Amino acid sequence: RHPTVMFATIYGVLVPLDALRSQVKRQLRALMISQRFDWDRLGREFAHKIAAQRSSEGVARAVCEAVRSGLSGAGVATFVAHGERLQVGHAVGARSFEDPERVLQLAEWTREAVEDLNRLDENEGPAKEAYDSGVGAVAKIANGQTLLGCIVVFPDKRGRLLGASEKLWIATLAGHAASALAAMRLEQELRVAERFAARGRIEAELAHEIGKPLGVLELTAQKLAAQIDPVDPLVPYLKKIASLAAQARMLTRAALESEPGKSRAKLEDIVQRACLEVRSLHGEAHILVHQLPDLGELPEGYDRLVRVLVNLLDNSLNASEADGVVELRARATFASLELVIEDRGAGMSQEQLRRAFEAFASFRTGGTGLGLSISRQAVALLGGVLELEPRRDGAGMRAVVSVPR
Repeated sequence: RHPTVMFATIYGVLVPLDALRSQVKRQLRALMISQRFDWDRLGREFAHKIAAQRSSEGVARAVCEAVRSGLSGAGVATFVAHGERLQVGHAVGARSFEDPERVLQLAEWTREAVEDLNRLDENEGPAKEAYDSGVGAVAKIANGQTLLGCIVVFPDKRGRLLGASEKLWIATLAGHAASALAAMRLEQELRVAERFAARGRIEAELAHEIGKPLGVLELTAQKLAAQIDPVDPLVPYLKKIASLAAQARMLTRAALESEPGKSRAKLEDIVQRACLEVRSLHGEAHILVHQLPDLGELPEGYDRLVRVLVNLLDNSLNASEADGVVELRARATFASLELVIEDRGAGMSQEQLRRAFEAFASFRTGGTGLGLSISRQAVALLGGVLELEPRRDGAGMRAVVSVPR
């Protein structure tokens, strides 16, 4: 308690310690401000770069570059949605977790904007499988409830936790990517809508005018078949002409109607009509129809499936060799009906598969590029989905139509 000792303690010990504390505080603040300015600079730079891309692959590439700029040494794979599936858009330094189906499960499991798998006490299901494969974090690229893609991050050191600024950085990039992908989708839909609008009136007038001669053709064929000897070999051909003319006339009439058809049909009738029309285009086409389930009459409007099957069978036969066989199977459950068409043709590249359902995107000479687009829309009107995928043995393609019963 001596005054001299007290002042000596204050000025000799406490004041230097307080000065040291202030110096450390200033340095830490300067470091944090510098880091914040660094994140801001990166954010402005890559926001413009991502928004300037004109393809989903370009967006994925820019996102991977941005993530690695913020997380030095980390591997990253960016997946983008094509239809109902995910595909690898770009990957840098990613190791083993690149299966789109597993990533889709992981994205559906993800609860937060950026899920740090290292912070979970117990990883189960897709999260555990991803963590065991080296994944450290995952972020969904989403526009509202619509999944547009996924960012999968592989940290430079296993078990390294992401800081708050790093998680915010990944979430920001996911937001920029979602905006860019959503804008590209809207732009693509606008281009297609403009092209349909430009052709719409001409096609409607054409459908209206074609209906009249088709009716005459149908009636003429029926009259000729009735006037000649029933055992004449021409009678089956005349009946086939009349049947196809009737189908074509109904199709042109349906093209002019805004409401879907109200007729009911059985599955075997739908398949038979589709095969008859396809064989009229390809001659004696090799179509193997496996045993069909007996479902009775399908709901109203399901005769739309005739047009869908015709387009899919026609595509499969065009892709097959002259003697190639196209198979058609049907599977039914209590809730749904699944139609599968398989061929052993040349198959499709990843780029062709990505653009297969785009309107006016044709990959063969003489094609309009509308068959698959119209077919997917027809299936969607029935509440179902149409998907294309390579066969498991790598030879040819599978088209899967799934509609509710």
